[in-house]
Amino acid sequence: MTPETTVRLSEIVAKWVRRNANTRALGMVGSWARGNPRPDSDLDLLILARDPELYFADDSLLAKIGFATTGYQVLSRAVVDYGARRSHKLGLSPDAAVELIFAPLNWANFDPVEAGSARIARDGLCILVDKDRLFPRLFAALGPREQSREL
Repeated sequence: MTPETTVRLSEIVAKWVRRNANTRALGMVGSWARGNPRPDSDLDLLILARDPELYFADDSLLAKIGFATTGYQVLSRAVVDYGARRSHKLGLSPDAAVELIFAPLNWANFDPVEAGSARIARDGLCILVDKDRLFPRLFAALGPREQSREL
C-alpha cells in the first residue's frame, strides 16, 4: 500500500468519524503511525466510540463509511477480538487493507492509564480526529517523553 493510499483511506474514515455522533476519536496506530510500514502493511485505525459494539451488531453501519463511493470495494472482512478492543480487518480493492479497531471511550482513561492503552500509545499513535480531546489527556498522563503526532 502506498503512502497516498494510506492518506486517502485515513481521510475517508476521518470524515465518517467526524459526522457520526457515536464515534469520538480516531487515531492511526501500528507501522504507518510509527513511520516504518512495509509494502504489505495494512492501515491500523483506532476508533473510540460511545458504543463500539454497534459496529459488530449492524453491518450496515460500516457501509456508511463510504469506501464504495470513493472507489474502493470491500472484498473481505474478518472480525478480530482483542478483549477491550474488537476490529474489522478489511481487504479492499484496489489493493489495500485496513483494520478498523473499535474501543470504548474508557480505552483512553488517564487515571490510571491501562497497560494495553499505554503500550499502543507509546508504540505510535497519530491523532486524526479527537472531538473530546481524549488522546492529549492520555499522552499527558503518560508523561513528558510521550508525544503524539497529529496528521
